[in-house]
Amino acid sequence: MEGIRITVLKRLEVPDVAANYAANGHWEKCWLKEGQTFEIEGGSDFPKPDGFCSWAWRDIQRDVTLLRYGGDAPWMRHRGTMISSCTDGRKPVIFKLERIGEPDSPEREEQGRLPDARITVVKRFANVDLIREYATGGDDPARQAPCSFCRERDTFISKGMTKPEGFCSWAWADIQRDVVWVCLGGVQPNHKVPGTAIASCTDGLNPVVFHIERIEAR
Repeated sequence: MEGIRITVLKRLEVPDVAANYAANGHWEKCWLKEGQTFEIEGGSDFPKPDGFCSWAWRDIQRDVTLLRYGGDAPWMRHRGTMISSCTDGRKPVIFKLERIGEPDSPEREEQGRLPDARITVVKRFANVDLIREYATGGDDPARQAPCSFCRERDTFISKGMTKPEGFCSWAWADIQRDVVWVCLGGVQPNHKVPGTAIASCTDGLNPVVFHIERIEAR
């Protein structure tokens, strides 16, 4: 896995929003400095860089991971780069992420078509003991059944990395990161087949496991 360099590009201010919502009518800019850089060494372990904002790290870690595992965004001019932002609406910060040692590549003149993905339901669970103990109506046999929004072997197509029609919104929020990962070429080192991922929703009572695969353009 490649190392990643994080550069602080821009710190934004929202004075009109602050005037309406800040306790004192003003929010200071983030303490990070424009031009400041942080580096993450290659390897299987990549903790938050020393001195980096924990909030921002949570926000951009997905993009960092995608680059480390070889993924690329078709809307970027150069391969091995991403522009990411933290989610602090009071004082957003924009970062440039880049793979260290990425070989030079021609500039993309236009964005290619966003890839599609096939999502297949491979397993549904019902944690009956937990349902009985924690769920309302947990003693009802109907409540103890697996998720009712899908069936095993159901398939859904994500077009351009958007939520498939009829797909559970809760599960989509959970696995969207993995769909993006697969579509943008991230490689899971512990998967047999490149361009695939196994992901689960976060419903602890009725979890569902999905297989995700990139649909190659024809």
